[in-house]
Amino acid sequence: WVAFLVVTIVILVFAFYRKRFNSRVFFVGAGILFLIFLSLIFSQRDLITTRFTDKQAVASAESRATLNAGAIAMIKDYPILGVGLNNYSLFMPNYNQIDFKRANRVIIVHNIYLLIAAETGLVGLVAFLWFITSLFVQAGRLASRAPNDTVWLVGVGAFSAYTALTVHGMVDYAMLASSPLFRLLWLLAAIVASMSEGTRYDGVISKQSFPIA
Repeated sequence: WVAFLVVTIVILVFAFYRKRFNSRVFFVGAGILFLIFLSLIFSQRDLITTRFTDKQAVASAESRATLNAGAIAMIKDYPILGVGLNNYSLFMPNYNQIDFKRANRVIIVHNIYLLIAAETGLVGLVAFLWFITSLFVQAGRLASRAPNDTVWLVGVGAFSAYTALTVHGMVDYAMLASSPLFRLLWLLAAIVASMSEGTRYDGVISKQSFPIA
């Protein structure tokens, strides 16, 4: 839900700077979206309330907190290079006995950043953040310097997708564990990188070349 809201704002901002509409239309559109969100909140308040107060939902939130605490403790013990790629499950029982005994199986921390830091250390986390940041920069340049609407749409779409993935990564590790999301991440990376270097579109070779960040 949070990722969807953030992405909506991102698209509106890009559209505003692209001058797809004037400021009056921008604020009217933003107001309409806000009213739609309010109507959904009031019409689906029981469902929304359940998502925050249901026993299973509360237990899931509490479990994530203990998983995060276990991952942070692991990072403190192995701060530089981590415990090794794909070794989190081997070390997890030593740091989170509560979830391990309750589920009777290894549960991976539901935070992509803590997982990467625990397995590959701060070195791996910095490298991952640099990679994600470079994708944001390239997608942003495509959107801001696009010579036509096709390139602009690709830039905005990629930037929005990266935004959703990074926000959702705070509560899940699906970016690396889910095959569809993993393929999407690299597919968009390939598209953005190739178009940033100048690719063929609409029958014209782009004269603009945006170096990798």
